[in-house]
Amino acid sequence: MRTLRSTLGHTRAGGASAWLIIALAVLASGCGESSGPSAPASAPASTPSSTPAPPPSDATSQVNAGPTVVSLVTYDGSGQAVHPDIAFTPIGWGDVTTHVVATPYPGGQTRFENPSYYDMLSASAWVAPASGTNPVAMPVAGAYLSDPDMVYDPDTRMLSVYYREVTSDSNRIDLIRSKDGAHWSEKVVVVSVPRHFAISPSVVRRSASDWIMWTVNGGTAGCTATETTVDVRHSTDGVTWGPAETTRVGRNGEYPWHIDVEWIPSRHEYWGVYNAKTRGSCMTDVVRFATSQDGVSWTEYPSPLLRAGAIPAFADVVYRSSLAYDPITNMVTLLYSGAREDNGSYTWEVATEQLDRLALMARITAPSQPTTHSHLPHRAHAPGVRRAPKLTNETAP
Repeated sequence: MRTLRSTLGHTRAGGASAWLIIALAVLASGCGESSGPSAPASAPASTPSSTPAPPPSDATSQVNAGPTVVSLVTYDGSGQAVHPDIAFTPIGWGDVTTHVVATPYPGGQTRFENPSYYDMLSASAWVAPASGTNPVAMPVAGAYLSDPDMVYDPDTRMLSVYYREVTSDSNRIDLIRSKDGAHWSEKVVVVSVPRHFAISPSVVRRSASDWIMWTVNGGTAGCTATETTVDVRHSTDGVTWGPAETTRVGRNGEYPWHIDVEWIPSRHEYWGVYNAKTRGSCMTDVVRFATSQDGVSWTEYPSPLLRAGAIPAFADVVYRSSLAYDPITNMVTLLYSGAREDNGSYTWEVATEQLDRLALMARITAPSQPTTHSHLPHRAHAPGVRRAPKLTNETAP
């Protein structure tokens, strides 16, 4: 899995940034959490470490300071994005050790919602490789893409990106791979089900022969369904997947719409984050945190990680989020996406947050608050500003 370590990311030349874990969120990478120290900053590129290095951070990053919006350059020029996910590679794999995938989504235009890859120089500086071109995947005619998830496989020394391809009647989970982040393989379809039956893939690699994928199942109604479930699949190689096992995630009439899962070896449990929908609605107002011993039965908590309105950029929607845990520093990093309404359309952005694990637990175990959001100042709209329509299966990313 992708894990955060107690050092900053290193460059190929061996330089290291100042130590501080950024507020990012990740999903499961291939390598399993390591309890040992990172390779020293002087490690030569010719002898790469087998352990993924952690992401770099900005000097301005602060623990428990709330989400900070990331400025992102997208191939369409809008700077708007959703569905962020990160993966870590060993020192010597590439120019940096931290990598991000996301999908642009300017004003809800699905034709731009194509997975795009970035090297992370710092919490606020994500750049496409000089030798690469975004997007890294494009849909077939009449389809659109969404929901990328990135995993590093130490056996093949490749980054794998899983993403959803939506056609008029199907959801396909596609896979592309790269040895350098600049050149990507042709896609392989690894899962194909009816439309809305496989949303937001999240993949954990426990070992070379133990891969797990979670997807949200919206049934025939998609996000307007009265409820959703989460399907779990297993694979011995990350390509050929077995049948889906259904598990239920959610609480008190809230159901997952997009999910990210991490295996946390030091705690012997899975951690998951998901943006929650309610019956018949495609709007998601909260991001929830859950834990599991087996990836099937989940423990839920009274209060959310994040509510819509917590920051101006997320005034109306909070969306697909991810997490990572550093057992050495006991810090959790979170990567969020969300949106605000701007004169009839949505502006989508990404933000990061870093929390001490005890602070995270205090937040989610606090008594639940009413869902009126009256305590969140950024939910208010100025008089005369035209509100965008509610999200639907066609407009929700």
